[in-house]
Amino acid sequence: MYAFLFQYLITDAEWLRSVLGMREPEEFIRVLLLDKLLMLRRICGQLDYELRLHSHPDLSSNSKAYVEKLTPGDPVSIRAGRVFGRR
Repeated sequence: MYAFLFQYLITDAEWLRSVLGMREPEEFIRVLLLDKLLMLRRICGQLDYELRLHSHPDLSSNSKAYVEKLTPGDPVSIRAGRVFGRR
């Protein structure tokens, strides 16, 4: 229940300075927020894929669409054969 209260505590520059003793926490905060943005981007891609999957249940074409949606600009590469646990 209290996890959400502290979820963004480590993105508070003053808290990082006073409690953890960080001298310049701004770069650390930028990296944390970038990680949140990348996760949001991935979740949006997954939502788009799931909407497409439910409207066109052909797994072979949807596997390729999933990879195309999530790969550009994503530091983690995804291969079409591994989307559904196949090798």
